[in-house]
Amino acid sequence: MSTIEGKFATIHPLLARLSEILPEEKKAGITEQYVENLYRDFINTLPAERHRLVSHFRISDGALRVGGIGSIGTRCIIIIFHLEGANKDEALILQLKEAGQSVLEPYVEKKDYAGNARRVVVGQKLMQAASDIFLGWIEDPKTGIQYYWRQLKDMKSSFDLNSLQEPGLETYLKVCSVCLARAHARTGDAACISGYIGKSDAFCEAITDFAVA
Repeated sequence: MSTIEGKFATIHPLLARLSEILPEEKKAGITEQYVENLYRDFINTLPAERHRLVSHFRISDGALRVGGIGSIGTRCIIIIFHLEGANKDEALILQLKEAGQSVLEPYVEKKDYAGNARRVVVGQKLMQAASDIFLGWIEDPKTGIQYYWRQLKDMKSSFDLNSLQEPGLETYLKVCSVCLARAHARTGDAACISGYIGKSDAFCEAITDFAVA
């Protein structure tokens, strides 16, 4: 992510600094104290040792960023923080992503997580073997929009599936399956899931047919 002396570099149409795109009436409402209050709300959702760590950073700049396919139409903001009294290289970039209602919510028993952003954070921590240490959440009091916070990491990669030969593809699928099964086992009743699937190939064949279709 490009930064210039602690500020984001605008890269149209993927990234634009908030100071350049907000209308004047909104800029007037987003005071330093207002942003600081949002930041405090976020770090108060972190465990005590991380709360202490992040409290030494101060906001330097913010930008609106285009998210991935699953985030189109939702707000995605990135913020650069610098360690107090440190040089410009000691920075942390966090991302705020808008959290909406789950598409499954109408069909399952509703859990009280005091908001969608907290639900996303709790869900990630339940499923993942090692979650982002800066996962947190807030609700913007001006708009009522809920955001979950996390580190911004532009380091995602994957295999070129078209180039994999059969043994490599089989290994890749096994790894993906194990990760998915582990997440289900951590968040559901592992014994019930195992009993439901049973020892035959019926479940695997049904999932395969569904995927192909």
